[in-house]
Amino acid sequence: MNAKLKKTELFISIEDIGYKTADNIEGNYENAILLMEKDPSFPETISDETRNKLTVGFHRKFRESRNGKVSYYLTTNPVDGIKFYVPLDQVVKVPEKAQILELTIDYVNSLSPSEYGDLNKTDPAKRKIVERMKKHWAGYKSDAIKALVDCAKKIKNQGKPTERKPNKTFRESLEIFFNGDGKKNKGMDAKVKLLSTRNDLTADPVMYRMAKEAFFKVYTKK
Repeated sequence: MNAKLKKTELFISIEDIGYKTADNIEGNYENAILLMEKDPSFPETISDETRNKLTVGFHRKFRESRNGKVSYYLTTNPVDGIKFYVPLDQVVKVPEKAQILELTIDYVNSLSPSEYGDLNKTDPAKRKIVERMKKHWAGYKSDAIKALVDCAKKIKNQGKPTERKPNKTFRESLEIFFNGDGKKNKGMDAKVKLLSTRNDLTADPVMYRMAKEAFFKVYTKK
């Protein structure tokens, strides 16, 4: 988060934090129920219309938050002469005649791709803080959608018996270890190839193949 907590927030008790957290969770479940009533396909699918309307609401809330508007002052690194922006809430006293910039999510989202790209040349310092807010906003939206989806799935799965997948045999685990699972885990075969291209001397494809063959020769021996 870019901004510091307000002084009044520092005096909130842990009990109050627990209460507010539980209240937010309850609110998410209530919102998920309402959304499923308005869009029966949710959460299995999220239509563009639903996503766009939710984003409007997320944007409105983000704009109201401390992260939707951040004030900076422009300064220069005395070593390399590069200009950069410093958040006002990170300094005790702003230098006199400092150039102040108030960055808002409305401005950031109004930039076209070409305008955003042009900042690299016209104002590199500004580009960096715009990029920071864009990433924060993207993560904010993603987390908000995920919270609704998770709550909706839990509501739909209430009372359903959970299916326990059978445990893998040791042989199956070995196959996954070496060859991957066909998904994210690519296995050691792929890892050795990748690391050998990065000049990792410990990842020798020939030695690895020989070691693998030797292992299975002993392991499968009756």
